[in-house]
Amino acid sequence: MRPPMKRSISGRIAELENIHDAPAVTFETLADIAVDTGYDALELRPWQLAFDATDEEASSVRAVLDTRGLRASMVALSGCFQPDRADLDAAQRAFARDVEMADRVGAELIRVTVNTEEDIAWVRRGADEAAERGIRLVHETHTNSPFETVAQCVDMVCRIDRDNFGILVDPVNLVLCGEGYGPDDLAPLAGRVFNVYVQNIRLNEKGSLPAPTRSGTVRYDRLVIGDAGGIDLELYFAALRSIGYDGYVTSHQPLLPDVTVRDLAQRVFRELSHG
Repeated sequence: MRPPMKRSISGRIAELENIHDAPAVTFETLADIAVDTGYDALELRPWQLAFDATDEEASSVRAVLDTRGLRASMVALSGCFQPDRADLDAAQRAFARDVEMADRVGAELIRVTVNTEEDIAWVRRGADEAAERGIRLVHETHTNSPFETVAQCVDMVCRIDRDNFGILVDPVNLVLCGEGYGPDDLAPLAGRVFNVYVQNIRLNEKGSLPAPTRSGTVRYDRLVIGDAGGIDLELYFAALRSIGYDGYVTSHQPLLPDVTVRDLAQRVFRELSHG
């Protein structure tokens, strides 16, 4: 098994399963762990680069990355496309700020969230705004969203109709929605996969964790990347190679109780380095 791409680690590795606002380490410490372990890049989560960050804070983030020889593989900031915002102009200005922040830290991808039909027009406007700075937008294959299945992803890409809008493949979410992630499964997404996640679960109808989908709630147990009985990394990487993907593979592994961030990051890195 040989990963066909560079390795990135998400700030999620410092977050427990469903707790996103209490990271176990600082941004600087995670950057040190990443470079010591061998990762090429960091995916920046809101606790690392907030949607309302100042120019000085963004410059500080960029300095942390640059001094360690790391890149920002992607940023997940405000998400901007939120149907409950009454002031659409203000929301679009907020996204313009997201684009500026991504540019300042050297990220070429922004992860966005789409929930409603009305959001499609927003994505088009956001993609046009981002294109002016050479930045692309990406939506994860995600449960309880218009991107649950490969067919839905293809449909949304066609409807949004922007060259700089694409898909972030997460095999775990595909599995939760009854989809596969092998070469035949991912073939329809060829050319529109801009980023990929790796995490690991085992479906279990009596599992400890619920995942709401548009077809009902699915239960699962959390595994560490590489654990048997979950995502088949050989199959997944074969699928990515078959569609010509050569971007980052990002660990989306959450932190586990009684495991240090460094130990978990090293374990995941070894699993992503087989072959």
